[in-house]
Amino acid sequence: MSIFFEPRKVYWHLNSKTDPRWDCSGSYMGFVTSAQEVIIDPKVAELKNKLGEPPEDLTFSCMKE
Repeated sequence: MSIFFEPRKVYWHLNSKTDPRWDCSGSYMGFVTSAQEVIIDPKVAELKNKLGEPPEDLTFSCMKE
């Protein structure tokens, strides 16, 4: 099997310059292409319950190891 189709360690980050309470990061085993669905969307929903609506400048990034 090709290394392109094997799960890898993926590092993710949420950042906001206007509201640093939203800043967080982590890692998981999977694919960069599924990071938003698997990690980012649930994390944003969790923070939204705690902090209210996300700031407009909230960004996310991810990269594989």
